[in-house]
Amino acid sequence: MPIIRQEESRQSAPRPAMTQSIQGARYEIFIDGKPRTVRDTKAVALEAGEFLKSKNPNVMVAVRDLVGGETIVIKSGPGPTLPR
Repeated sequence: MPIIRQEESRQSAPRPAMTQSIQGARYEIFIDGKPRTVRDTKAVALEAGEFLKSKNPNVMVAVRDLVGGETIVIKSGPGPTLPR
């Protein structure tokens, strides 16, 4: 009776190469230095960071690119203007 190793008996899909692009979330949002949430596009991440900053003006909000390592600190600005 032949001995079959467990690795040989499993049929698994090939793993993707590390050079492929990241799937899913690429931007991480920090509140007071703690990671709180992630977003997949830069525009959505910045908008979410600006919204969080408008609701919590006394906390530090930052958006970090998980691929490039760039960190953007969201500064306080004028609140949203409502139509009259």
